[in-house]
Amino acid sequence: MKTITKRELSRNPALLSQLKPGESIAVSDREGGLTLRREKRIKLTVEDMEAQTEALQSQCPSMDTLAFLREGEA
Repeated sequence: MKTITKRELSRNPALLSQLKPGESIAVSDREGGLTLRREKRIKLTVEDMEAQTEALQSQCPSMDTLAFLREGEA
């Protein structure tokens, strides 16, 4: 983990945008400091995406979309 000062961060804020997934930076300060990190990206497979979609669909009530569209025409 790389350590920088608050002053370095304020003069070069692009340091945070340059973090790669899984990396972190410690910003030192008189009050103790702060640790900033970029989370790792999660790669989803097609099966994982379909499972998430099914889980969302099961939480929503069923509706008649044609009736909904016809109400908008009137």
